[in-house]
Amino acid sequence: ITSNATTISLKWSHSNTQMSKKFRVCYQSEYATDQTCKLTATNEYRMTLENLWPYTNYSIAIDVRPLIYSNQSETGFWSDKYRTGHRTSEDVPVDVPKLLPGYFTQKSNQDTIQFYWQPISRRDRCGVIQSYRATIIDVVEHGEEENRTVLSNISPQSLSYGVNLDP
Repeated sequence: ITSNATTISLKWSHSNTQMSKKFRVCYQSEYATDQTCKLTATNEYRMTLENLWPYTNYSIAIDVRPLIYSNQSETGFWSDKYRTGHRTSEDVPVDVPKLLPGYFTQKSNQDTIQFYWQPISRRDRCGVIQSYRATIIDVVEHGEEENRTVLSNISPQSLSYGVNLDP
């Protein structure tokens, strides 16, 4: 098994290489309620699962059916399933923390504001958040150059951050 953030490549073997057979690969993400199943071409021993979600656990089951033809249709029974699991690689988050109405408070000394955000959902994080970065943009008159302050390395466990205001 090899993978990246959005694909898992599977490759396997079978003890009987003489008989024609077809494999069925079923997989399901930890967030899904239904599984997806795909069939390989005859005697194909590999498959790539695509359009997967980053940093997500997938349950994978593979079974095989010998191809026996009777009255021009395939017959034969599916084997017991071989089961495994795999997690896709991390990627950048697909969402940002949400600022809700009333997302800040001004402290009693008027020199500090505390702003709050809602965390990114586990699925949309696409990995482990290392830190947050926020940009504060001063409100200016039309035509004036805006002042930007970038706050870096905000702890990933934080849901708020205090900022001192310069007079």
